[in-house]
Amino acid sequence: VTIIELGTGVNAQIIGTSTYWRFELWTSLLLTAMIIPLSYFLTVRYGILGPAIANLISFSIYNFIRFWFLLKKFNLQPFSMKTFEIIVIAFGAYGISYLSTVKLDGLIAMIASTSIFAIIFLPLIYWRNVSPDLKPVVHNFLKRMKLKT
Repeated sequence: VTIIELGTGVNAQIIGTSTYWRFELWTSLLLTAMIIPLSYFLTVRYGILGPAIANLISFSIYNFIRFWFLLKKFNLQPFSMKTFEIIVIAFGAYGISYLSTVKLDGLIAMIASTSIFAIIFLPLIYWRNVSPDLKPVVHNFLKRMKLKT
């Protein structure tokens, strides 16, 4: 749920400070109206996982409605092909790190999996130039560490 909110979190501020602030109120009421019954029914059916599933479903619908509203009213949307590229790289790096450490367990597995993921993910994100802010930060870091002049 937090990842969904992070991806679309500014939507609330944009809608709330526009002349469409009532839409934000109604979608918030819709969110509440979805979470309460879904939490109840899914808790009965799935136990402790029920509220988590209810939150995921409710927040996904809630954020999709706000995303669609901003796209239609203001022609705004936070995602691009670079977003899709980051997701593909992350899933690929995760898959490789998981498959590489599937037979390990404990602290060794955690350190190895994290290291493999970082070794794959970070250079690919840097080389694919998915964020214009990343390269200056890396260059500044390398200068401060006296690894680059």
